[in-house]
Amino acid sequence: MNFEGSIETKGKVVIGKNGSIQGTIVCNSADIEGKFTGTIQVKDLLSVGSTGSVEGDVSISKLIVAVSYTHLRAH
Repeated sequence: MNFEGSIETKGKVVIGKNGSIQGTIVCNSADIEGKFTGTIQVKDLLSVGSTGSVEGDVSISKLIVAVSYTHLRAH
């Protein structure tokens, strides 16, 4: 599933392996296994899996990255 736009929630955002989001996310926590491009603000925990890709402006409190993770481009 592909999504372009903005998401704001007090909950968790999950991007699955085959998913992608381009835009802005403001949330409490996020699990990324797919692709994210844009601006993301996570108030608590951002978890990026081995198939995840994050590019853009990132504001987080805590970060978990999979051991085999290879693609994080943050500003």
